[in-house]
Amino acid sequence: MEAQEPKDEELVLRARSGDEAAWDELVAKHSKLIGAVARSYRLSSVDAADVVQNVWVKLLENLQKIRDPAAIRGWLATTTMRESLVVVQLRSKHVDLPVEEFRLSDLEAAAALNNVTTVTDVRRILRDIAHSKDETLFQIVVYMLDHIQITGEAPSNRLIARTCGLSHPAVGKALTRLQPYFKDLQGAIKRA
Repeated sequence: MEAQEPKDEELVLRARSGDEAAWDELVAKHSKLIGAVARSYRLSSVDAADVVQNVWVKLLENLQKIRDPAAIRGWLATTTMRESLVVVQLRSKHVDLPVEEFRLSDLEAAAALNNVTTVTDVRRILRDIAHSKDETLFQIVVYMLDHIQITGEAPSNRLIARTCGLSHPAVGKALTRLQPYFKDLQGAIKRA
């Protein structure tokens, strides 16, 4: 009988207690995920590597504070998204990047958007969500965008809950808080 791979919760708990092998296993187990999320923001290889390194440093700094060790995958994905967005924002302040450099093609394709006004509206709405300091809402939106881009379909509430480490009711409440943003986006699409 094969030995079962340790679960994330066990690895986090062991790493908290100083088990270097558990830390190494966490890194090995989730490095592909973090790298894929960073690359999805079309960062240069150097910037993507920096994001990956920053995510592992943040985990090390926050390992004792992680509330739900079983949901570490969601924490890592969300942290990677945030770190990637910081890099995109920093780069956009220094260089006028073409629209294609921003990871919004899923929304554009889904809404058949091709003009700058609507892209600007989408960026503004995403920025508003990020600045709302509603971490759950931001985590769900980023996950939904990633899922749509990868699969071409919106994820179910159950899948969002499982992937983001949230309860099903928490997802429902967050999606209710998203409605004004979606109405704003629909208005932008109609104006386009």
